[in-house]
Amino acid sequence: DVVGKDRLLKGIVAGWVAVPAVYWLLERIGSLLSQAFGNPDIFRAPRIQLYALAILIILSRILIVNLKLEETGKGVLLVVCLSAFGYLFYSYKIRHGF
Repeated sequence: DVVGKDRLLKGIVAGWVAVPAVYWLLERIGSLLSQAFGNPDIFRAPRIQLYALAILIILSRILIVNLKLEETGKGVLLVVCLSAFGYLFYSYKIRHGF
């Protein structure tokens, strides 16, 4: 089996790698597009976070449905949800200062 056993811990580790990797990749793409078109607001926040969230949810769906790795997909989805809630809490705290 190419992908190995279906484990929740493997999904959590994959999520902790995938979340910053996808965000970094989108940041680089946004930077290249900003330089090419001269518009710094192409990927402004929270647009880039929403794109990263959509890509990661699609990744977890592929793991669960297409590759039949349900536990691994749940691990990735858990990390994505925790990251999203962390971002929401952090952005709310910055705006409202509590």
